[in-house]
Amino acid sequence: MASPRDNADADPAPPDLTLGGYLDRHQRAPAFRGVDDRPYTVDVDTEPAPDGGGHVAFLVFIRWADTGAGIMDHTESRDVARGATAAAAKAAALGLSLYQVKTELDQAIERRRQALEE
Repeated sequence: MASPRDNADADPAPPDLTLGGYLDRHQRAPAFRGVDDRPYTVDVDTEPAPDGGGHVAFLVFIRWADTGAGIMDHTESRDVARGATAAAAKAAALGLSLYQVKTELDQAIERRRQALEE
């Protein structure tokens, strides 16, 4: 059975379903509850690609105090996008769905948890 997304005439995804769309529509970073049950917000950062081929983008997750009153820590995703320039890499990362961002957050938390256990 075909999904509605398979239909070329289907409505596009809601504008705030992507990270960039959410930022544009709400003028603030989306908030997530991580797999560790802590509150996080997200931003995109870039750096030159390690192989010298353009730039890569990654997500920076800020962990907030449970009260929201202050920043407690942060963790980072793996590279989530690549582009010829920093702006292109960031634009590609902003196209990630919020579901993809949440998955990246939970994976980053798990990698950090495993590293602390070693």
